[in-house]
Amino acid sequence: MRTIFAIGFMSVVLMSPRGEAGDTPQGGLTKTDFSFFASWGLKLKSLSLEFADKDFPDGRSITVGKLTYVLEFDRTVELYDLDYLQRQFAPQTFRLRHLFFDKDNVAINANRLFEYKLQGDVSGVKGEGFRVIVEFVVDPQASVLQAKKLVVRAG
Repeated sequence: MRTIFAIGFMSVVLMSPRGEAGDTPQGGLTKTDFSFFASWGLKLKSLSLEFADKDFPDGRSITVGKLTYVLEFDRTVELYDLDYLQRQFAPQTFRLRHLFFDKDNVAINANRLFEYKLQGDVSGVKGEGFRVIVEFVVDPQASVLQAKKLVVRAG
């Protein structure tokens, strides 16, 4: 089923590469916060958020989302710090939370953990980066389509 979702994505909202707390990306989000990663020398290099409607033969329709961001090391990270960081990013651990907030600063998806996957290596080498891809079905009861802020932190 994930293959169907990946093929059906169309770009609806694209945001500029930003990421310091307080920055204003283009599109529906007005703020992002990736400060959780700052202590490991990771900076947000690029970010995109895409939504697409997926219709099924039986008449059902869902909205799927895809959040993609690239983090880059601005300094070398070694030993225990690198080991801890690699554990944080292991997709099977669900240790990263991707929280979307509405205009009143209320977490829209507070009780949901989205699966994610990595492209690249969490190497700890200055100048190297890796990509995090989060694919999810948009819940009509708690729609991230109305989100104004994205925060990524430990789960």
